[in-house]
Amino acid sequence: MQAGEVQSEVISYNTAISAFQKCKQWEQAFGIFTSVRCAGMSSDVVTYNATITASGSGEQWQQVFCLLEVMGDKDLAQNVTTCNAAISVFQRIKKWQPALSLLENMQKRQLVPAVVTYNAAASVCEKGEQWQHALSLLEVMRNESAVATVITYSAAMSACEKAGRWQHALSLLELMIDDDVEPNVISWNAMISACEEAEKWQHALSILEL
Repeated sequence: MQAGEVQSEVISYNTAISAFQKCKQWEQAFGIFTSVRCAGMSSDVVTYNATITASGSGEQWQQVFCLLEVMGDKDLAQNVTTCNAAISVFQRIKKWQPALSLLENMQKRQLVPAVVTYNAAASVCEKGEQWQHALSLLEVMRNESAVATVITYSAAMSACEKAGRWQHALSLLELMIDDDVEPNVISWNAMISACEEAEKWQHALSILEL
């Protein structure tokens, strides 16, 4: 088969996998991927990215691990899209360890994480109640001149709130304001809840007056 025909074939089943992924029909998407591999047909990083995203819609995190390993075995370089898709899957199922490990590997391979990458990582830290890791992510973002959004800050604040770290939550709120990031309802609720749980009602009242 000529190179042009191979490329056309790859595009065709990549499109099919993506279509099933958008419809959240991960079984059909993964079925196409499996058929492609069993037939010894060519695949590229787009094939894997689409299949990882599709697996995430079904919360098939074990499959995501396998797909990442296969990419390594085939010497297919993971790109930012690959990592974003995988971290988003881990975020949905509260698997903070593999999410942070993948983010660390990105930096080692000199892949520049996008804001959405950091936001997903911060969110999984919040869900896993890993407030220290959430704060570390914000520090890394500031050191790398990455712009933290209200999503990043709110996730970190919620993680601090769950851990009873009201001082850290308050510091994050002040940092948000200094960075001209407008707090949202989640941010305010996390801060007020943190003060309430710590019985710091004076701080809660002062926040409501802002």
